Amino acid sequence: MPIMSLLKTLQSTPATITIFHNSKIPLSNKLFRILQSAAHRQSHTPNTPFAAVPVPKFEINVMKDQMPTYDQYLHFLNQCNHDKASLHDSYPFLKGRKKHYYETSHSGHSVTIRGVDMDRIFTEEEYEMIYDAFNKIQELGDNIRDVTPADVFKAPLVVDWDQNKLAHDEATLKTMLAKYVPESEHYSGSGTGIAMDAQPVVN
Repeated sequence: MPIMSLLKTLQSTPATITIFHNSKIPLSNKLFRILQSAAHRQSHTPNTPFAAVPVPKFEINVMKDQMPTYDQYLHFLNQCNHDKASLHDSYPFLKGRKKHYYETSHSGHSVTIRGVDMDRIFTEEEYEMIYDAFNKIQELGDNIRDVTPADVFKAPLVVDWDQNKLAHDEATLKTMLAKYVPESEHYSGSGTGIAMDAQPVVN
């Protein structure tokens, strides 16, 4: 068991699951609904009266329209290296050997990014470049930008910091949530209803 997970267990404090979320991407909305439903169901199991709500096993931290920092990226590489598919799917520049070129201007500044090969990882300089570009693209707005933030960092990316697990689709998210909620109680994410009892933290 990871040290952080052990400490949280001893202290009876909930784990933190972060979702890097983009509400314009249907899959991101679907995974967000699954997380919200699981957070709701962990507190209200069939055998637990609503009046006797136990301490939640995890809390949701929503990083809306944001991408991971370089330190977080390094954590994913070093601690979540068994989830490389989830990580690579989130960074279009790591998905293939084809070189990409994007340029965006804002307030007289321009940013140029070149993709890297699949068998490489981002250097700190490269990551700072795409991180800066991502934020500048966000600032440009939908009406005046030629590229979207998803061309640089593609949500959703879900991180369980206690288990050191990543998820990028419904299957990997359900695997992540198996520790907290029985699989039979997972929400499919296909409906429109969202359980709001478990309030996520939005950054």
